[in-house]
Amino acid sequence: MNLIDDPWIPARRKNGNIERIAPWQIVEGTGDNEIIELAAPRPDFNGALIQFLIGLLQTTYAPHTPKEWRDKLENPPSSQELKSAFAPVVHAFELDSDGPRFMQDLTMEVNYEDANPIGSLFIEAPGEQTLKQNKDHFVKRDQINQICEACAAAAIYTLQINAPSGGAGHRTGLRGGGPLTTLIRGVNLWQLVWLNVLEEKDFLAKSGNHEKDAFEAKFPWLGATRTSEGDKETTPEDVHPVQNYWATPRRIRLLSPLGSGVCDICLKHQPRLYDKYVAQNYGANYKGPWQHPLSPYFIDSDGKTSAIHLQPGGMRYKHWLGWILDGALSTKGQKISARVVSRYRYDTEKKQTVWAFGYDMDNMKARCWYEGIFPLIHINPEMLEEYRYLVKILIESAELAVKETRGAVKKAWFREGVEVRGDMSRVDVFFWNQTEARFYDELKNLRDNLESGNKNNKPLLDQWSKYLLDVSLSIFDDLSQTGSFDAVDPARIAKAMNSLERNLRSKKFRAILDLS
Repeated sequence: MNLIDDPWIPARRKNGNIERIAPWQIVEGTGDNEIIELAAPRPDFNGALIQFLIGLLQTTYAPHTPKEWRDKLENPPSSQELKSAFAPVVHAFELDSDGPRFMQDLTMEVNYEDANPIGSLFIEAPGEQTLKQNKDHFVKRDQINQICEACAAAAIYTLQINAPSGGAGHRTGLRGGGPLTTLIRGVNLWQLVWLNVLEEKDFLAKSGNHEKDAFEAKFPWLGATRTSEGDKETTPEDVHPVQNYWATPRRIRLLSPLGSGVCDICLKHQPRLYDKYVAQNYGANYKGPWQHPLSPYFIDSDGKTSAIHLQPGGMRYKHWLGWILDGALSTKGQKISARVVSRYRYDTEKKQTVWAFGYDMDNMKARCWYEGIFPLIHINPEMLEEYRYLVKILIESAELAVKETRGAVKKAWFREGVEVRGDMSRVDVFFWNQTEARFYDELKNLRDNLESGNKNNKPLLDQWSKYLLDVSLSIFDDLSQTGSFDAVDPARIAKAMNSLERNLRSKKFRAILDLS
């Protein structure tokens, strides 16, 4: 299989039909036959495949001017034009050959005795220690034993871009293990891809050395592996910028395929299946000031950059400022939005949303896959700093409100001095879910108020303060009498409720909103 020439990417047309397409076919079809989205059998495959397509266009078809970019957004190229643009790199996208293979190590020694089951390619697969200790309770062993060519290609790319820590010398992805990805959404698959392709000069100016233009500097599997024995590092100065999309921290190689059968991922009968691969440690160790175009970053007080990663609790509007608007300033540093997101901040002509997704990793253990949609609120650049400040205090007040609500529910459920047992996270879930829509309404109201020339934001902030109090008391009322840890005590509940109301009317709380 060649990943440029052959149809392997699952996609859904507007009429609901799902079929496999080649990358150059993403522009095919109109009306009900238009291709609107990816349709992989796994959400992490969808996340990887969209980055594959963005990277392919950024590598081979990047626009030279803003006008060219705008023209092609509304008037896509033909499939033949894309196919011609991809032709010079076709040789780098062979999945299985005697020579270079897509995202697989060219120079490692293949020892069939050390072969790994194909299921180990998947990030959620239980590790060696988990299997030895018989602790694979939730993600069972031997669930994935054979996969088709298309699913193998998707699995390899998913692993390389998300690679978590995996023991001595098993390197993480260029953005670390399981990075957060944020993309501008479009109305169809072509727009989703093209909206996240940067103008060539802007892309080449950052996070790589554009003078390193040999094929091996772009597609590392075409040449000798940049191994990392002795802590050797691969920095942006060492390779071309497009290696942001084609980084290979893991040294892996598929073994000879089996015959036909049913793929354990897509559940379709396929002519060729893989059941084994080999791996070796000390692949490329990506270090230095990398800044992948599709991820938000944290810049610490020393200027060191690191891609943002998801944490337990998932995606909430409290993350909006740092992921979308270059906010979340603190003494420790600053969060900055992805390059493909930040360039739309001032584009008031279009209403856009951001698709965010990624793994929540605990070292080499995948705890959860998260994805969500965030609105992109456009703001006049002259008002950006004041707007950031206002958004920051909205979020800080909400974080204090949920903390106080959680504490009050604990006081209602447990006698003083009793050790708290059980999961309190549902308080947070209820709070963030119930206040999300109102938060985004407030973002628009504050933006409109600033742009109208009105300098008085206190009425809006006061409304938000009262709203948080009402929601907190409502959640407390719903949860305070449902605790199963202790007998319900009306006096204790009343005391906890009074404390919650007092704290959310306090000078400390109102000072956060600049209402004191």
